[in-house]
Amino acid sequence: MRWGRSASRPPAEAEGTHARVTAPDATTGNRAGRHRGAKSLGDLPQASVGAIGRGEGPTASEALLSEKEVEVQFGELLLSVGLSAEKQELMNQLPVNKKREMVLQQRAKLGGSADTVVASSLDALEALSRSSDVLASDLERELQTLEVQLRTRPLDFVKDFIQKRGLDVLVGVLERLGGAAAAASSSVGGCELTGAAALCVRCLKALLNNTHGLQGMAAHPRGAQVLAAACLSPARPPRLRALAADMLTAVCLVPPHGHSRVLDALETTANAVPRAHVPDVAGQADAPRRFEVLLAFLRERIDSQDDQFDALVDFQVSVTVLANALVNSPEAIETRVSLRGELCDLGLGAALDSLVTALAPAPPRSDAAEARDALARQAGIFREQMVADFELLAAGTASAADAESRSPLCDRSTSEQVFAAAAAAAADSPECAACVRRIARALLLVP
Repeated sequence: MRWGRSASRPPAEAEGTHARVTAPDATTGNRAGRHRGAKSLGDLPQASVGAIGRGEGPTASEALLSEKEVEVQFGELLLSVGLSAEKQELMNQLPVNKKREMVLQQRAKLGGSADTVVASSLDALEALSRSSDVLASDLERELQTLEVQLRTRPLDFVKDFIQKRGLDVLVGVLERLGGAAAAASSSVGGCELTGAAALCVRCLKALLNNTHGLQGMAAHPRGAQVLAAACLSPARPPRLRALAADMLTAVCLVPPHGHSRVLDALETTANAVPRAHVPDVAGQADAPRRFEVLLAFLRERIDSQDDQFDALVDFQVSVTVLANALVNSPEAIETRVSLRGELCDLGLGAALDSLVTALAPAPPRSDAAEARDALARQAGIFREQMVADFELLAAGTASAADAESRSPLCDRSTSEQVFAAAAAAAADSPECAACVRRIARALLLVP
């Protein structure tokens, strides 16, 4: 379970290949702190220690590395695995013999150069994904190997992978695996995701664990689109959809184009879903559809004894975090108010309240109870930010009203009567009432 996440402002620089992609705090607008200082070698990130790895014993010439050569190569090794300055200082306190051993182990583990490994891996993926008679197990094995390499190899490997258009290859593979048939081959067992489509998404997730991959995904013209397709497809397993939603959250926080790319991807994908498939959402015919399917997922309910219950609730938490990230991350208040208004018109507040109520009977300290608390926090963040933005608007409106009151061309009482009459006339029609609210919000944002 990945409870307690929230999202708002653009992400800070990630530390190397092994920095984790987590959503920032929407309440403060700043990213949460990352790795805490390690007290001992045992406290170092497992992935970073694993990157140093064990290999075959050193040759005689390798064992004769001078102390100066060891220090230089050990420093390069620490930089390549992306450790923080504090952890590098801790590792530099090791005896020279231990440093020599780790340098030689890393050499043996990596074997061929990053350039050769990347090229052969990409060639294999391209060939396997394009072949019509290839065994699914072969493609899955290749993707699984690539995921491990992206998580454990030095940062230079990731950079080389992106430079050699590795993102294009992965996005293309996922596009070719799209559709219900590929989704049916993905299975969910506990917390594990298997199947070629899921493994491809996991490879993309491994790429997003560092700044270079995150920026590359945000800049890719089809990157957000394949994630949105995975997130909004009811045929996909809930855990795969949750992973895709988490990745969309991370991408939307990457300036300058991440936010707009995610919105466009959600709009394109939602438009491909017939309205009959999302009957619970009372959207207007002329309103943007980008959030309709997300809201329909928040209204989905299954029995708490169902094997997919925890996975579905996990996905619903991810959807709520994504909604807060999309609404709260733009700098322009006009954009925030407009996006928030779309979600309010579709009933986000009521959907969250209903979901929290449905999870109320969950036993303390259970996964469902943690999910309920996480959803309640996200609902609180949504409403707090809405109040804060309207207070900003109210302050600006008060200044404008003071200026208008001194103008003989403005009759405030008439405009208030018009809005009161329009609201009263629309009271019996939810669609008309939503239109009145949209008009009011648009007029509030007029300079």
